Amino acid sequence: MLLFMCFFLLCAFKESTNKIDSLKSSLIQYIDVANDSLIFDTYCDLAYYSHDPKDRLSYATKAYDLAKEKDLYNWRALARVYQAEVYINLGDLSKAVEFLLESKYLYKQAKSKTGIATSNAKLASVYKRNHAIELAVKYYSESINILNEVKDTFRLASVYLNLGEIYRENSNRISAINCFEKSIFLYNRVKYNFGIAYAKGNIGLVYTAQNKLDSAEIYLNKSIDILEPLGDNYAVSSYLDGLAEVYFKRKQYNKAKQTAHKSLLLAQEHGLKEQIRDASLRLSTIYNQSKDFEKAFFHHKQYVAYRDSINNEETIRKIANLHTKYEVAQKQKEVDEEKAYKNRYLIIAISAISVLILLTILVFIILKISRERRKTNIILEQQRKELENANATKNKFFSILSHDLRSPLATFHSYAEVIEICSQHQDLDKLLVLGKELKSSSANLLDLLDNLLQWGVNQMGDHKSTPTTVNLKDVALMEVEHLKHVSHKKNIAVIVNIQSSVTLFVDRVQLSIALRNLLNNAIKFTPAEGSVTISAEDSKLFTTLKVTDTGVGMTQEQKETLFDFNKINSTYGTQNEKGVGLGMQLVCGFVRENNAKLHVETELGKGTTFAIVFEKK
Repeated sequence: MLLFMCFFLLCAFKESTNKIDSLKSSLIQYIDVANDSLIFDTYCDLAYYSHDPKDRLSYATKAYDLAKEKDLYNWRALARVYQAEVYINLGDLSKAVEFLLESKYLYKQAKSKTGIATSNAKLASVYKRNHAIELAVKYYSESINILNEVKDTFRLASVYLNLGEIYRENSNRISAINCFEKSIFLYNRVKYNFGIAYAKGNIGLVYTAQNKLDSAEIYLNKSIDILEPLGDNYAVSSYLDGLAEVYFKRKQYNKAKQTAHKSLLLAQEHGLKEQIRDASLRLSTIYNQSKDFEKAFFHHKQYVAYRDSINNEETIRKIANLHTKYEVAQKQKEVDEEKAYKNRYLIIAISAISVLILLTILVFIILKISRERRKTNIILEQQRKELENANATKNKFFSILSHDLRSPLATFHSYAEVIEICSQHQDLDKLLVLGKELKSSSANLLDLLDNLLQWGVNQMGDHKSTPTTVNLKDVALMEVEHLKHVSHKKNIAVIVNIQSSVTLFVDRVQLSIALRNLLNNAIKFTPAEGSVTISAEDSKLFTTLKVTDTGVGMTQEQKETLFDFNKINSTYGTQNEKGVGLGMQLVCGFVRENNAKLHVETELGKGTTFAIVFEKK
């Protein structure tokens, strides 16, 4: 519910315009007297307090340039942290990680343990935002060890609070409460009310999940009482929603309604979209339980509207692009068929003219006819093979459509009938469950259509690729996001370990499809709680892309038949996931087209690594 992305300060509030104007005025004076220390500090303050991300990045960059000019490691490291903060807010997490790793290196050069702990905690917050939970816990733990050593109470309390939030979100409730209680103890020592309020509020949320409702109510009310006078509307709205859940679980529906409405009004007043979404869903649930279906429906519509406004539309655009490419390929096929038709008639006409000429000179005629006959036989044999291949492709395609595609469509039809029944009985709980199932099924169907469309384009022949310089890390992160719904369903950690400087000269769309199929297979054959790693090795002559999983692996017999494409085969995943058997064909097609090499390393019960080796051009 609450995200704690900051290490230095738990909650950042907008300072007044007078504060920023005062800093700018002071900066001019410090520049006039050439006081480098005060100039650097003022650049950092402006990077923190400014509202516009461009201004914040500009001031942080000026601070870094000044630090570099003076060759001061501590200054350079701190400026990199401020730059990383801006990139985190802009959503450019790869750039943020790059700057934070550099800041950690610079703090090591400066022998600043507190600085190293700061960089570790910031890195942990970025990995948490990118759902790399194991890495986030690792960096927070390293930060805690250092801060215990240097006895930095305030920062140590903040890290415990953030680590506890990770445990809470991942249902590790005992560890979460332990971290929150340590945080409260440390914040009490430095008398920091914000931190105490957040820790108590989060303990209340954990108790709510454990159905310890009396304790949950006490902790949540204590948190709200502290935060309301301080004006932290984001946290107050969230904790009010948690308090509404407590009353709902007690069946105190009137009290639950009042509290949820208070959360919603506060969120609407301050434009807090996530809180509006959560409070609307809570009110929909409460009114549904109270049989007030009209209000339940109203708040559910509001919930859906805010949920959809937060979600991105990348998948819809991608399907539209694939559909366009498919239509273009179909048009090109029609043009090629017309050209071949004309060529056949041209050959017949030439043959007829040749016969007339050959009749005049008998010997020349016999030789000419013999040569033309051999030539024609070769062309006819080639055309016969092309027709056989085209017919086989058609049979494969219709086989896939009749079995693999018809099944999910039939499932959608069944869902539609159940939804109609639930709507008639106004069973909103079942409708919510069906909605989640429909979302998962539709995502799987979209992946199936991706592979079918690309395979269809490949089978048409003469398809054109458009190689460009592609940033491998950007493509990997995009495909991890695309398959996030699949990995989260099995709680599989997907790790991208690629430097931002690694590039390939390939067709971006074909690379995305090949990597998506390798990643999808890795998730498919990896049990729940496993991990999948996408990495790259870059040398002077070669670039190697690897997808490694901790899955079930393959036998030697399975490995030997992996690239036998005479028939389309599909293997069920660890949770009976079903594919259409086209993924590896698309990967191999991409490898052939780019003159690359595909290697497979596998061990039964331990996992598999697919490596594509590209030769640098």
